[in-house]
Amino acid sequence: MPKTLDTQSGFTLIELMLTVIIIGVLSGIVITIISPTNTRNKAKDGVRAGTLAKLAQAVEAFTAGENLPPANETALTAATSQYVQTWPTDSDFTAASTDNYRFVRFGAGTSANPYSSCASVRMATATTYFKYVSPYTNPPMTNWSAVAPNPANPSGRLLRNCTYGCAAGASPNSLVGCLAI
Repeated sequence: MPKTLDTQSGFTLIELMLTVIIIGVLSGIVITIISPTNTRNKAKDGVRAGTLAKLAQAVEAFTAGENLPPANETALTAATSQYVQTWPTDSDFTAASTDNYRFVRFGAGTSANPYSSCASVRMATATTYFKYVSPYTNPPMTNWSAVAPNPANPSGRLLRNCTYGCAAGASPNSLVGCLAI
């Protein structure tokens, strides 16, 4: 009598389901790691930080040349200005947006409240700002802790993760949340 084999070859339903689940989890991890949106936003942040660093150099050159921080963006981009040819804009924001590249001169020009300047732009990877606060004031300031409560005084460097961007009022000189780049 011939022998019959009752065994069937192939995969069970459980094995197939486990394989699909493992592939799904691994593809989710890979997509998260190489997310095009995250990569694009990190690239935008690099461009924004670089542009803000160039603006900071222009502000410092203007301050050194004119012995006073520029009054506004227009002073930096005036036809007779040698500091900035055109003010940068970011296509993610409207030109008038407070998240776009901003510049503010603050202070009253007195020894108790000297002029200083601030430039900022919103980060693409966070809801915070890149920021630059000039270390140069007119007249010279000796007590930065009155302006910036951080005793290390990171002014004069490009900062990230700042809670406030530059704007008129009390917040332009605030370094709350700021971290050095």
